[in-house]
Amino acid sequence: EVELPEQLREMYDRMEREFFIQLDSGKEVEMFNQASLMNKCLQFSNGFMYPIAGMPLWEPLHDLKLDALDDVIEEASGQSVLCAYAFVADAERIMKKFHTLRPINLTECKSEKSLNNAMQRWVNGDCRLMIGHPASMGHGLDGLQSSGHILAWYGLNWSLDLYDQFNARIRRQGQGAPVICHRILCADTLDQAQLLALSEKATTQTALRKAVKDYGKKKFDK
Repeated sequence: EVELPEQLREMYDRMEREFFIQLDSGKEVEMFNQASLMNKCLQFSNGFMYPIAGMPLWEPLHDLKLDALDDVIEEASGQSVLCAYAFVADAERIMKKFHTLRPINLTECKSEKSLNNAMQRWVNGDCRLMIGHPASMGHGLDGLQSSGHILAWYGLNWSLDLYDQFNARIRRQGQGAPVICHRILCADTLDQAQLLALSEKATTQTALRKAVKDYGKKKFDK
């Protein structure tokens, strides 16, 4: 769990209350509904924001989760780490931060050749960091368990199926070591609502709304 420093905490809390944020660049971002607010809150927690919805340009906010992932990799002592990301910007920032490790984004392996090369590097222990989006690699991918037992979630999601299936890339038959699953969460943010939703096995919109409500109650009743 990472803590927002005071200035970022004030920015985040104001955004939750007022559906509005002004970035360091001076750009003003206004959210017009709950869904948009939730998306922006999750982006903020991960350390960036898309000022304009649907546009790929993003602005950095902090490196707290990148630093936490660095700690996970350091703690792994050379062992391979499989990391789930939530947004394209997450992947771009992770790939840049850890470029010296020659990381692989499995989601971007579009051809059979690139996928085979990626898997070969992983199996040979030549890949300390492999990342992927759960929606693209949850089902039908086998072999990762033979050379890795450490998972990291840079950002969670709302889908219990995607969460379970991504973890199952490592936690499956053929795994010869205890599986370690790191969930990098930003304290007192909507990350906690996603954790509640997954912990309560929320599979319906009603259950997801309840998780968000419960998160708000826990946060503001402190």
